[in-house]
Formats: sequence, structure tokens, C-alpha cells
Amino acid sequence: MVRRHSGAAFMGGLWVFPGGKVDSSDSDQAMMAGTGSSILEQCLARLEEATGSEATSESAFALQVAAIRELFEEAGVLLGHTASERALDEEALRQWQERVQQQGGAFVTMVQELNLVLDLDRLVYVSRWITPSAEPMRFDTRFFAARAPANQVPLIDRAETTDGGWGHATTFLERHDKGELTLAPPTLRHLEELAAYQTVDDYLLAMAKRPVAPILPKMVMDGGSMTVVLPWDPHYDSFQGESLDLGKSPHPLAGIGGPSRFVLREGRFFSAFPYQLPQRPNRNL
Repeated sequence: MVRRHSGAAFMGGLWVFPGGKVDSSDSDQAMMAGTGSSILEQCLARLEEATGSEATSESAFALQVAAIRELFEEAGVLLGHTASERALDEEALRQWQERVQQQGGAFVTMVQELNLVLDLDRLVYVSRWITPSAEPMRFDTRFFAARAPANQVPLIDRAETTDGGWGHATTFLERHDKGELTLAPPTLRHLEELAAYQTVDDYLLAMAKRPVAPILPKMVMDGGSMTVVLPWDPHYDSFQGESLDLGKSPHPLAGIGGPSRFVLREGRFFSAFPYQLPQRPNRNL
């Protein structure tokens, strides 16, 4: 997890997963040409959703390269290996991380000069969240998960982020409960799902089998509290705000269970069920 700079225009000061926007260089043609056709097919297939994929091979490739690039840029973790399987030099990686942070397109240069193969096949597509229409700044965000590579020590970027570190999902949830840090609703939801699994493999396997459909919450005032309502909430359609026509009802993720909304309390969002006061989650479940 990393803590965004408090001066950031979006989610300033919040703890999030490493990530960012797709860069034009993420669909570099030379980098695509050096990627096996089966991997490119996987990239596209990975983004097929309940509404039918509108992605092209190029856009699907760019989204997943962006995930790997931003993870390296913000946390110093590289999902990649040299074509010759030669060990990556830690000091060299730190120098490249600085270049990637400062220079547009430097990640492509790094891939070429180090003769890297990006581990795109390790990514599991977890979810797609779209910012509610009530927010002035909106994003269409894809979340991916992967097992961390062995023998790499994360190094947090101190420009866009101000803190960071590894921890069990329950640790971050408990710190959020105590007011020691603040999590955005999508991050809170992902951590609660992570906490429900005993091992990394169990989580990745479950996510690989679960369908992915766009999640467009509605941000409303309900019961006097700011509330973020998820599409499978039983009262979602009664609230104002943009929604998606997925061509089917209920929402494809309606059966996953768990809370269907987040309620703002004391400056932080907490998971809640319809018309119930948000309770501190039982972390033993």
C-alpha cells in the first residue's frame, strides 16, 4: 500500500494500491511486437466483461503494462524478468525507478535496454470501478492482482506518495477503523475481500474465476449521512445518479455477498448494509 501525497487533487492523503493513468508509451509498438501472441490474446481475454469487451489488443495491452509500470514507479516492484533469466541488479533497478519517475517513456527504454520480458501473464483481473457521477473528477479504473516476485525489496516513490509498506489486509483495515489512516471505498472493499482468504493462491484463484463487471457506485445523502451505494444494493435504482445498463438484472456481482454500501462517519467510510448504522467489521470472519 502507498499513501498519496496530501496535495494530490484526487484522493490526497489516502492509502491506496500503487497505480495511475495509462501513458501513451504503454502501447509502444516495439514492446507489443516483442510480446508473444498468446500473451497478447490473454491480455484481451482478461478484460472481457459482462457487457462484452470493447477493448482492442492494443488498449488491453496498454492497461496491463500501465499496471506493471505504475507498480514499479511507485513501489519499486517489477513484474518482469530478463530474457536470459539473468538476475536483475538491485542498484540498477533503483536507478531505473528514478528515471521512470522523472522521464516519460523511460519504462519502455528500460524494457529494451535490459531486454526485459514483462510478466503480463501473472496479472489477474480483479475489478473495474468507475467514479460516481457526483464526483467532479472521474476515472475508469481496472484493478489487477499478482503474486509479488521473490527477492525484490519495495522502494516507495517519495514524490507522488509520502509513505507506504507491506502489511496484512487486516492490519490496514484495523488501522482504518482506529483512524490511523484513511481508505477510499474501492480500496476498503478490496482489502476486505483479501482478508477473507487464507493464502495468496486461494485469493488469485477465486478472483480468476469470478466475473468482472463495471461497478459504478452512486454517491448520495441517505439517512443524513454521505453514502456510496453499490449497483447490487437493493435501493440503488431509487437514488439519483448515473448508472450503467448492463443488459441484465441483477448486477453480475450481486451474488458475491457482503456489504453493499459505504457510509461516511468521522471523516472515513465504513462498509454497511442498507439502512443499518455502520458497524466495525468482525475481522475474525
